[in-house]
Amino acid sequence: MAEHEAWQYPIKTVGVIGLGKVGRSICHRLAGQGRQSGFKQVAGFDLDKSVLEDLSEAAIAPSKSMAHLVDKVDLVLLCPPGSGPGSSNIGKIARSHEGLLDCVRQGQIIVDHSWSSLELTRQLATAFTARGAAFLDAPIGKAEDVDRAIDGGRLAIAIGGDAAAIDAALPLLGGFAAKITRTGPIGTAQVVRQMGDLLALQTFAALAEALTTASAFGVEGGRLFDALAKEQGNSAAVGHHRLAEYLGTGDADADARTSIVEAGQRLKDAIQLAKGKHLSLSGADSTLKLIERAIEQGLGEKDLSGLLSVMGPEPKMPGRNRQQRA
Repeated sequence: MAEHEAWQYPIKTVGVIGLGKVGRSICHRLAGQGRQSGFKQVAGFDLDKSVLEDLSEAAIAPSKSMAHLVDKVDLVLLCPPGSGPGSSNIGKIARSHEGLLDCVRQGQIIVDHSWSSLELTRQLATAFTARGAAFLDAPIGKAEDVDRAIDGGRLAIAIGGDAAAIDAALPLLGGFAAKITRTGPIGTAQVVRQMGDLLALQTFAALAEALTTASAFGVEGGRLFDALAKEQGNSAAVGHHRLAEYLGTGDADADARTSIVEAGQRLKDAIQLAKGKHLSLSGADSTLKLIERAIEQGLGEKDLSGLLSVMGPEPKMPGRNRQQRA
């Protein structure tokens, strides 16, 4: 069988494993699009039986087990609740007794939407390939409006893996993701996700330093970022938006906020990834030292605004909620 003929196309049935906020939103979005997009069935599975009871009312077929779901779908989307650095359960889902590797069949496509390590992603891809299935990585980022983006079909994701399998999966993924970027071989989407962490956390540290310094000279934070956005363009405007969220002046969902401990782990993972290629990241190392100093001062469970108190006198922002969220 030629590689480009290995995957069923078009995909008619899809199953979602893990029905947290992301998984539920994807299920409902795809079920609502079923008639228009030609999907015959959307199935869902979660260890929480109470979640499954609500599915049938939304035209989503509940599955009594992982094997039951896998047996009746062409494509499986992995959305384990709590996905994030160090919390991915994908290895357990795949390798456990009667897990995915035990029940997957030839020609199926597995898309991992969790945050997993590059090493684990490559290992799982090799294992699924040996069983005639494809394993793709397409991590969904942590954001306060991720469920709304999915509901509106506006999600942006990166995806890595076998090109023919991606071709087969794209029409379905396009049902909830408007911007899909192919990043290359398996694991490269996880690399892109980690580089996003690298960039975002260093940018936050730089913005926090700018805010602290300007405040010391009497420049109020809101005015500082308004001016930077006008002078420096969109990148500063985006930074302003993110910083405002972390400071409690935006509308970020508490679940989407990043604790200092989590930020440190994410940055360590990105630095370690670079070290695997003998690369030195001096900017990231400097940001990590700042984060570690905050953790030493007992601020680890605070959100990233806690870094400001490590730098010096806490700057003022208009309308700031002074009660920091964990």
